[in-house]
Amino acid sequence: MRRIPLPGGGTMCIDQTEVTVGEYQAFVAHGALPELPASDPARPRCAAVTSHRAACDNEPCMGAACDLPQTCVNQCDAKAYCIWVGKRLCGPVGDEPLALSEVGDPARNQWMNACSSDGRSWPYGPDYDGQACNTSDRRPFACGRPAVTSAFEGCQAPPGAYDQVFDLSGNVSEWVDASQEGADWPELRCVVMGGSYVHYWGDVSCAGATLEWPCNARHPEFGFRCCAR
Repeated sequence: MRRIPLPGGGTMCIDQTEVTVGEYQAFVAHGALPELPASDPARPRCAAVTSHRAACDNEPCMGAACDLPQTCVNQCDAKAYCIWVGKRLCGPVGDEPLALSEVGDPARNQWMNACSSDGRSWPYGPDYDGQACNTSDRRPFACGRPAVTSAFEGCQAPPGAYDQVFDLSGNVSEWVDASQEGADWPELRCVVMGGSYVHYWGDVSCAGATLEWPCNARHPEFGFRCCAR
């Protein structure tokens, strides 16, 4: 993990990369079904999940495939994995749940703090660079699929307090711990951020890539990373 400053003082920790296929497969093989804390508003719906197996790529990974970002997991899967490794899905700064309206605030959202602190619109700076990250307009040709985590070395903050956190822009979109609890499961919306390898420009910026998506979606472009205090 990487320890970085918080806008209001203090620090937080964030995974340097998205959770990999190899890491997630170890979790599934263990058979763990961790309970969310009683204070987590998502606990009732996530308690109904009986398996955290990904919806794609279920064969044991080998070689470099183990270092690809894990996709095809829903928000409850992501939350459970992060608890299993002693962390939490990146989300609220502090104890209060993160509202959908607050996800763009780096003082409230751990993920946004890592991506945009110091006024950066993209994790690497204020101006878009189509070569920096795994996006659809990389030249001479785009990757067209998820890349091994941290393979795009330019996809990080400039040297300093926020560097060494990779792929916050592009590669795969990332679940964060923000949702509107209370709606029925099919309609309940959670948040993914950062955009994926199929997106470019504003759709891979720190704030512009925010999407509300069904919390139970196991999408081949959605992954996640964990945070800690």
